Amino acid sequence: MLLDDDVIEELKMVAGDAPELLDEIIDSYLFQLPEFLEGIEQGVKNKDAEQLMHAAHSLKGSSYNMGAKEVGEICAVLEKKGREVDFSDIPGLIQPLTTACEKTQAALLDLKSAE
Repeated sequence: MLLDDDVIEELKMVAGDAPELLDEIIDSYLFQLPEFLEGIEQGVKNKDAEQLMHAAHSLKGSSYNMGAKEVGEICAVLEKKGREVDFSDIPGLIQPLTTACEKTQAALLDLKSAE
């Protein structure tokens, strides 16, 4: 599941009669997304487990809070691999993460335009 409908509904309830608040939350997540991805990619490229773990943890938390379940799940795996200093199989996770981020971005932008 790309987006967690329960979390999206909760965010809509928090925004209430101020849909611009939901737009701001979405914009904030989308603004941070490239920075987190870059941190993950640099951590992998440099075999820097600490950077990988930190960037994956940050993106995981933001994603789960935003309802971006698929991105969060992939980041949880990357965070664990960083914690364990295990770079095996990581290259096989980067493309699915990038794809999930692109799909999530499109879904969140659609959510904004639907409001």
